[in-house]
Amino acid sequence: MSDTYNPKELEYEQTRGALKIISKYNFGVAIDTKSDLVLRDLDLLKEINKKNNVIIKFTITTPHDDLSKIIEPRLEAIKKLTDNGIYAGIMLNPVLPFITDKEEDIKYLVKLAHEHGAKFIHTYMGVTLRENQRDYYYEKLDKYFPNIKEKYINYYKNSYNLLKKNI
Repeated sequence: MSDTYNPKELEYEQTRGALKIISKYNFGVAIDTKSDLVLRDLDLLKEINKKNNVIIKFTITTPHDDLSKIIEPRLEAIKKLTDNGIYAGIMLNPVLPFITDKEEDIKYLVKLAHEHGAKFIHTYMGVTLRENQRDYYYEKLDKYFPNIKEKYINYYKNSYNLLKKNI
């Protein structure tokens, strides 16, 4: 899985090329991204939107200030897209237990989404971990969130679906 607007898109413009073909044949488009580079193609998105449906889904999982440099461009992109008649919103997933699942943070992110014109919020209140992902994820927990791994192990054991629980 890769972001439609990954860093190589600046150089190769494959997504832009695909949007030209989509427009030519009057198809609609749904784009999942973490990048405000989508705004580069606003002209094509507006063109497609005149003929069919366009939906832009931005992954935003936390409103924390230390991450604002990451999420702020996405919120501004949502604002610009919706101001131009494009249906755009937030994919609030995954919501990571013990990390990004605080009720006040989620409420604040919902408020920010509303203030920036988001038309929807799609969420999955948890994370899934396959066996081969679990070791990698736990390694990152140890590195960035000491002592959280033990909570995961004690609470979720070897579950595939790690859903938010009231703790």
